[in-house]
Amino acid sequence: MEVPAVVRPEDYIWIGEEGLSAVVIEVARTSFTVKVTGQGQLKAGQSYLVKIPGIRIQSLPMLAFDDRFDFRDHLKHFDYISLPNVQSARDLKEVKLSLSDECKHVRLFAKIDTIEALQNYENILKQADGIIIVRNELGIELSPEKLCLAQKWMVQLANQASVPIFL
Repeated sequence: MEVPAVVRPEDYIWIGEEGLSAVVIEVARTSFTVKVTGQGQLKAGQSYLVKIPGIRIQSLPMLAFDDRFDFRDHLKHFDYISLPNVQSARDLKEVKLSLSDECKHVRLFAKIDTIEALQNYENILKQADGIIIVRNELGIELSPEKLCLAQKWMVQLANQASVPIFL
């Protein structure tokens, strides 16, 4: 796995949406050790969003195998979907290519929830049918002042491009 190669001591890790957080205290070649700093509880058999601010695991595809199945067979019943963890315009292109012919009507809304998405925002905006700004997740990586400025900038560009935007 690529994670031990990209984390450093003192990096923060956010797990799930229950406030569970940890800080990396030691990194080895194939593993790393963390100290839990926030409160929360993990349940067996559940998937959790794990966020390491400023780090993206390049080997992870935008869509898991199960997602591709869902896209091919179930999306014909939907008009819109929101895509979390969009990092670049390439991610949206990957999803569009995965849509079957009967799902080509589905409009894709990109969730802007990381610094990398913010840095690639202008290109993402060109590919997305809509934008969702996820302030609570961006707030992990940005100060409140920078978050306000980024939000204003994103809204301005979306309005200029006539792309719907949700806060």
